[in-house]
Amino acid sequence: MKELKFNAGAQKHVFQPDGKLAVLTTTGGRTVKGSWRSEAQGTEIKENVLRYDIDGKAQAPLAVRYGFNEFNQLTATIPAAANGGADSETCVFLGQIVIDDAHDLVYSTLTPDGNLGALKITVYGDLHFSADSNNLVIEMKDGSHAEIKGEKGLTGVAMLKAEKNLVQEFKADDLLRFIAFTRNDLSTSAVRVPKKAQIEFVGKWDVNPDSGQLVFQSRVTGDLTKPDVSIGFAGSVKAVSAGFAYFADKDGTQLAFNIKGQHRWNSTTAKWELSLGHSQRKFEATFEGQIQKTTADGQMFVLAGKMTLLHEQGKSTAIDLNIQGSYQFNKNNKLNFVVSVQTSDGQLTYDLMVEGQFTFKSGTLSFRVRLNDKATGGAKATIELAFKGNQASLIKNLSLVLDIAPDKVKLSFEFELRMRFVDGVLVKDPPKKIAA
Repeated sequence: MKELKFNAGAQKHVFQPDGKLAVLTTTGGRTVKGSWRSEAQGTEIKENVLRYDIDGKAQAPLAVRYGFNEFNQLTATIPAAANGGADSETCVFLGQIVIDDAHDLVYSTLTPDGNLGALKITVYGDLHFSADSNNLVIEMKDGSHAEIKGEKGLTGVAMLKAEKNLVQEFKADDLLRFIAFTRNDLSTSAVRVPKKAQIEFVGKWDVNPDSGQLVFQSRVTGDLTKPDVSIGFAGSVKAVSAGFAYFADKDGTQLAFNIKGQHRWNSTTAKWELSLGHSQRKFEATFEGQIQKTTADGQMFVLAGKMTLLHEQGKSTAIDLNIQGSYQFNKNNKLNFVVSVQTSDGQLTYDLMVEGQFTFKSGTLSFRVRLNDKATGGAKATIELAFKGNQASLIKNLSLVLDIAPDKVKLSFEFELRMRFVDGVLVKDPPKKIAA
């Protein structure tokens, strides 16, 4: 049914998809008597009601219940309490889903031949993404909800993209894009015609301190009359090499999308500093876990364990962390623990800036990495940089550590030396001789 009909006592009112209000006569004819709208204007409350007039006289707002069918078409029903004791027949509108500049969900109607209609229907509610399916859900004030089904990716969940916002008009660096289509049965086609939904939010990523869930804070910058919209995600988030990975399910098996980010050790605070998204939302975090070489003779490592994000309100959120990278000495006599990530924009590389203590003893040069605010230690947090018997490699690495020429290195000298970063600048304390 492509029209919404309402029992108004002895009359039946018809909310036509062109925005006109018609009255049916007892003989089956109809007369256009006014117009109708769903959008709140001025000081009107933002609620899901239909406002209409007959012969220029405003009528009482009429409650309406919205939904989306399997083709992502908007459906509307007049509930029984407002319709004389029984729900109205459900109306299905031809159209396309849009998120407007006030962050409201808007449905632009189409004519039967697929052209853009004159009517736009606004649906009010709170937005969030469902667990497992990753579909976009709008929760109404009356407790009902409507769900927009996203296009499925390779992982079997709806596709979302976390991108950089390139529109200068909005002073926010992150863009959230939801991929969905409305499929309409038009008079010009023998099959349903897809219309891509225009669902994009500009804002920044965050983590809710109360629920620990990922959220996207979106707003229209500069317009104080339009409040922030907080869009929640019911799945789970993990810290990975690329930054952060969002999984649609709580068990972390259905990867939905990645968010740009970095993870760096701050030796001044003895905590980790995590940045989330292109807007670089900063978190301080503590870490419990291990850093290990992935192969005995290589320079690859994996840092794995649990990160605890520290929120301003004194609350915390625990997330899994698993990042991979490589370590090496560079030309500036610095030991780098570098994470290298392949992205759509090319290679992304950043330094973890870990600190720790070099130890040269018994012909072996090793580096004990500091991972938390506790004392360094633990065999699995130690990287062996040169092996006993490999004298050429050992002399080269010792020269870099001590900033001296290779021919001046004395292999009989056993020492400890601390490496740390202060405001991002490498500091190496003078070496201390190990007691015999």
